Amino acid sequence: MDNGRMSREARERYNEQRRQKRAAEKASQVAATAAEAPMQVTYEDSIKIVDVTPEQARAMEQFAKPKAHKLAVGGTNKKGRVRNFATVVYPDSAPSNWQLILSEQRVPAFISPLHDKDVCPEGEVKKPHWHVMYIFDGAKSDEQVEALIAEIGGVGLERVNSLRGYARYLCHMDNPEKHQYSQDEVQSLCGADYIGTIGLITDKYKAIGEMIDYCEQNGCISYSSLLIYACVNRSDWFRVLCDSGTVVIKEYLKSKAWSGGMMPHYQTMPEPRNMSSNVSES
Repeated sequence: MDNGRMSREARERYNEQRRQKRAAEKASQVAATAAEAPMQVTYEDSIKIVDVTPEQARAMEQFAKPKAHKLAVGGTNKKGRVRNFATVVYPDSAPSNWQLILSEQRVPAFISPLHDKDVCPEGEVKKPHWHVMYIFDGAKSDEQVEALIAEIGGVGLERVNSLRGYARYLCHMDNPEKHQYSQDEVQSLCGADYIGTIGLITDKYKAIGEMIDYCEQNGCISYSSLLIYACVNRSDWFRVLCDSGTVVIKEYLKSKAWSGGMMPHYQTMPEPRNMSSNVSES
């Protein structure tokens, strides 16, 4: 009986030792992972992953501290830095030379057309204003940008989540219910490229369609005449013609001239011949 009892006790001790060894190995693996990437493994995560003893848990608690420190100091929290900011400038409260001051700050920026036709939901016309967007090469804090905005008399500071989206908003391009301001009136400072920023592939197709309509309505069959008109009157057309739209427009004008400048071809082209019926008749 004693020998049998001792054997059971030995087996229980052996099994307990194996369990502790496995737990220690798992804890060691978690600790190694936390040492390589301490931002990804926390004390709470460790407790969930392995069944550790209180002593092991206290030893691993150190790996939770770097993550908390990162949240307090890093650039992804509410007080972090971003690249693009916007403000509003009112004619009656800004310095008379505020645009010169803005240009001398040497920061790429866009100035919207004067928004003097914006209407409140109640129907009242809003106070005339400009939208100004700063486009920094590197991330800035709110405090750094507020100092620049104060120099031009801007009101408020807005973090810009989408460079293209806000740039298009300067003319209400994606808000057809609002007054549409001219893209040609947007001022680009210190190397900022407004047309390049707002460009969408659908804008190219829209411009080509507008040029075809213009040629049909005005009997234009000359590419040079269209190019000169676009250069003087439609900068968006001119950019498309210079970049990638020339081939399509040239082929269209060539075909239009060949057909004698008639109405659009889809209105005058004859129906295609039914070759199968011709073969059966012969």
